[in-house]
Amino acid sequence: MGFQQIQAPTLRELFVDQVIGMIFSGELRVGDRLPSERELSEQMHISRSMVHTGLEDLERMGFVRMEPRRGNYIEDYARHGNFET
Repeated sequence: MGFQQIQAPTLRELFVDQVIGMIFSGELRVGDRLPSERELSEQMHISRSMVHTGLEDLERMGFVRMEPRRGNYIEDYARHGNFET
């Protein structure tokens, strides 16, 4: 009998999962503008760099569109998602 390694999720993974959950629940809709990275980091009590890398992950999966100096928006993951979505 062997035990498998247990891995705790990182703060970034928890952030990404929370945003995806809010999208699936309808709390966040396509086109909604997210709060700034600074505001998100303050609200969630995580570092701004953690928020930024989480948003990059969400963009790569097709859930978020990042527009420098304009904001981050919820994207239509059904149209812009990839195999990770």
